[in-house]
Amino acid sequence: MSKRAIGKLVEYNLSPDAIVLPFQYNPESMARTRGTEVTINNTPGTGSSFAFATPMQTPRIMQSAKLQDETLSVEVLFSAGDYMDREGFSIGATGLQPVLDSLRLLVEPRSQQVGGLRMMSELGLTGGRAFERDVTPSVVLFYWGAEVLPVVMKTVSYTVDEFLPSLAPIKCTAQLSMQVIEAHNPFIFRDRLRQQISSAVLKGKPGFEPASALFKQFGG
Repeated sequence: MSKRAIGKLVEYNLSPDAIVLPFQYNPESMARTRGTEVTINNTPGTGSSFAFATPMQTPRIMQSAKLQDETLSVEVLFSAGDYMDREGFSIGATGLQPVLDSLRLLVEPRSQQVGGLRMMSELGLTGGRAFERDVTPSVVLFYWGAEVLPVVMKTVSYTVDEFLPSLAPIKCTAQLSMQVIEAHNPFIFRDRLRQQISSAVLKGKPGFEPASALFKQFGG
């Protein structure tokens, strides 16, 4: 794949056959949803009032806030020509089939064992109990620009737009829906730190006032 590839999906697994799927990522849009639910009345410690006068009072009144899971939705275009330099890849023989298979495996439950035991477990050759115990959806790392986010693939939907005479797919459009895994992990820690540094760029710019300045302005 050429140096223009800036997107990647990586299965977070120690197995040698862990999926690594790079792609040319230049979408027209990307939907990223983050939300918080707040119960205005009957907040613990506040009675029925949601009133506040100073920044010091806001933690108390926001005790009822519940953070919603962050989700990402992107549309990615795949072309067989982008994978010409991949070892073992043949447009004429398989087209984009390895890419489509990788997308499906990223959303399906997989064995979290390493090496040959992984395939045996996924095929149910290690016994029913072992199969039921260790086959789970994989954690996937979504590389996009400066961000590396741990996600679970919620849905994968694709439409093949062009075939070879052999019916090998060579172009497709895929819609990917992901849920960010926000439990404590090194990737979320790194992304939160990146956000803190990035957002600090806007502080002190003309036309912006920090909360402390506004508090003083209103007589605090």
